[in-house]
Amino acid sequence: MSLLINSLYQQQLITSRNDAIYNTMLANQAKMNLLTSFGSGGDILDLSGVHKVEQQLTFMGLINSLRAKIANAQLNAMKKDK
Repeated sequence: MSLLINSLYQQQLITSRNDAIYNTMLANQAKMNLLTSFGSGGDILDLSGVHKVEQQLTFMGLINSLRAKIANAQLNAMKKDK
């Protein structure tokens, strides 16, 4: 049983790390979009892409939080079954 719990814990760590990498990638894309907007020489800065990325990051954060809560609940249930 402890092997299964350890395996689930490792899976959650991998998922969390992958989500963090993806969120970092989205944040970097938002920064690049912002720099590109400044570099284009336009008078008006288009922030629509940045706002979309912010919304995606917020949504991903909520999903990651729910995933962590589900994983913790599953681990606690398995520990009680011992």
